Amino acid sequence: MSVLGWSWRLSALALALTCQTQTVAAADPAPPRSHQEQAAPIQAVPQPEMTRDQMITAQMNDGLRQNRLFRQAEIGVESKDGVVTLEGSVPSDVARSQAVELARSIPGVVGVENHLRLPPSSPAAPEPRN
Repeated sequence: MSVLGWSWRLSALALALTCQTQTVAAADPAPPRSHQEQAAPIQAVPQPEMTRDQMITAQMNDGLRQNRLFRQAEIGVESKDGVVTLEGSVPSDVARSQAVELARSIPGVVGVENHLRLPPSSPAAPEPRN
């Protein structure tokens, strides 16, 4: 066999061994880290469950934000034992009525206390009804 033949075969063998070494190295996981280097396992932080009143308040606030009628209104919402209290000002009687209806439509609401007011500049702004 000529020198050229041996040279070609050695190159092919070296290439094959290099490919196998890289494949094995890629398949092997990293060596275990020391105790100090190991990352602490990620633990899920328990999220507190929302209470019924918190869910009612959140749903009411979402409903108010989604309705164009309430964009200029200043409505405070509280819920205690399923009773929703609405306070603040709304631009019209229609807005006041719809806010109460929205509150009543939320599951878990057992009552609504309506303390919504019309702005003083509104003609014939009657006192809020419960």
